[in-house]
Amino acid sequence: MSEIEDVSHFPETLAKQLEITKCEDWKKQHQEVWNKHYHDFLSKEYGRRDYKNYFHFYMTGEGHEKLKHPTTGRKIHYFPFITKDTISYFYSLEQTHAFKQSDLTFTYLSELMKSDPKKERPEYYLDGPLDIFDWIWGEGFTSQITLPFIIADEKSPRTLELKAKDVFMMIVRSVYEPIWENRDKVDVPLWFSRPKYVESVLKELGEDFFYTPETPLELNESPQASLWFLLSDIYSSCVTALPPHIICLERLRQRFVSELIKPASKSIPELEKLMVSCQGNGLKLPKQLNFIFSLPEELYEKWYQLIKEYFIDNIQDSYWKTFDESDEWMPADTVYEVFPKILSTFHPEMIAEWNSIISSYPGFATYFKLSPVLNNGCYHFKGTSIEDRPEELEKRIFDFINALGCKIIYCWTSIRRPSVWDI
Repeated sequence: MSEIEDVSHFPETLAKQLEITKCEDWKKQHQEVWNKHYHDFLSKEYGRRDYKNYFHFYMTGEGHEKLKHPTTGRKIHYFPFITKDTISYFYSLEQTHAFKQSDLTFTYLSELMKSDPKKERPEYYLDGPLDIFDWIWGEGFTSQITLPFIIADEKSPRTLELKAKDVFMMIVRSVYEPIWENRDKVDVPLWFSRPKYVESVLKELGEDFFYTPETPLELNESPQASLWFLLSDIYSSCVTALPPHIICLERLRQRFVSELIKPASKSIPELEKLMVSCQGNGLKLPKQLNFIFSLPEELYEKWYQLIKEYFIDNIQDSYWKTFDESDEWMPADTVYEVFPKILSTFHPEMIAEWNSIISSYPGFATYFKLSPVLNNGCYHFKGTSIEDRPEELEKRIFDFINALGCKIIYCWTSIRRPSVWDI
């Protein structure tokens, strides 16, 4: 593996830092990160020569002028490590007209803080993510940011305009997105390590931003809708324990409220009032029922064949090209036809109860989906349904699915995100 031979064109501090690229332990760890995160992508994206140029630059820091699509952000990202000196050096090579504030804020504010990037690339962050954040953005929010480095050959650092609302939505999104996407793995945002900065953002927003909505329409149209969602008690179950990943997501939400929002509410009366209004489900956000159940092997094969035949006869070549048993088996618009076929064929004694459920809870069948989830080598099935009274429905679905010979593993109610939200 080649090593950089001439570091004379680098600033003295950066040249000294590049000594790490000769360390065998560092090279081994850096190579492992390349194999995991970059090899497949770059080998498909570029030809052999361009791939080798990126790899050489990644390992040694040499040859940035040979990179294909060499933006400043890419150079910093693929450089052997990141420090304040790395950032300063490559922005000094930036062309004045090419600098984009949006790229800077996305990379070193939004992306940097939404999780701890050092977990994925520990050898890359010679300066920690929080050190870089503090260096660029300071200890507290200010709408005027003077950069700590020079762009191109400009005589003095630029001053940028920063909007509190934009930063606030970055903070909210770092918690909101994993909850809304129902992620199995939860990364703790670095914002939790900078509560004072978050508090300064909330204070900058002002009282009017934290108003309490009065009509359901506002829940769909307001830019604050994601905050209202996070301040509400999202999850509950009256028949089973909550799934482990849901417990983790709820802990993340509770930390967001207790560590980032509640301290600031003491000095922002409207925010304190909003928090009280959101307790439980005080804003009447819509809810959905979620359930996961296991299907015995014999029933699995029977259901699978019937649903596949229905797919081939009625859906193929319309919006589905092929039936994938690991994908959604029963989208919402087919449930009225497919599920009664399953019941009449394999569980005729349950037809009356099914008809009673869909007549009592019309939202259940309208939005019902059935998707397989592979877990420990066995297929479980995940269903979701939108319903005004999910707690009542939860008990009936629990009994209904168990009566089919299946086994409910988890059944829970969650608050739904408003359908439209503006950032």
